[in-house]
Amino acid sequence: MSTPQPSLSTRQLVLSLLVAMLLGVGLAMLIVLPAEKGEDPTGFGALTGVDKLSEPEVVDEIPLVLAPVEPVSNEDALYIRIDPIKSKAVVNEFGEPQPFVDGANIRQHEQHYKGQLIEIKIDTDEQVEYKALMEEGDVLLYFWEADAELYFDFHAHQDTGDPNFFTRYAEGEGKSDHGSIVAPYSGQHGWYWLNIAGKPVTVQLGVSGYYDEIIEIDMKAEAE
Repeated sequence: MSTPQPSLSTRQLVLSLLVAMLLGVGLAMLIVLPAEKGEDPTGFGALTGVDKLSEPEVVDEIPLVLAPVEPVSNEDALYIRIDPIKSKAVVNEFGEPQPFVDGANIRQHEQHYKGQLIEIKIDTDEQVEYKALMEEGDVLLYFWEADAELYFDFHAHQDTGDPNFFTRYAEGEGKSDHGSIVAPYSGQHGWYWLNIAGKPVTVQLGVSGYYDEIIEIDMKAEAE
């Protein structure tokens, strides 16, 4: 036999509903409105800090700006990259714009700028090599053009140290090449060609810039 459950009277039910509604309104006024809408009619949100929840999260953005570069001497760097888009102007106390960096990307030379055009005849299957004698930091602009395809190797040797040490700028097969170099060290910087055309080839080599002289390497002597 089951025990009968007590039932709520109509009055008790109405009171329960009123209490629930008052609690809901109170929570909305005290917490929900300050936290979600930024509205704080009672001041409870500001008192407890709940109103801060409605503020958008602020992420500190670090501006992508290059700091002014300290002046450098010509000997300290051959090239310094400067981005004028991301860099801000440097001004003095009088509001006058100042150089962003001094002494970079320029190199004075004691010798005069010069250039020359050399015609080189290369017989069938012959190899030749021409080098520019340059000091560290010297700049050379060059081009060469041939009337038939050659194998070429653009490289450099240092004046002292390991005689087997060398660096390569470019290598390939073709009829021409154009470019410029900044000598990373003092030594011989230049071109090796091997005639793979099956016939005599003529090369026009043009150079200009700062260098001591252009020399032809004796390939037969080096092979011995």
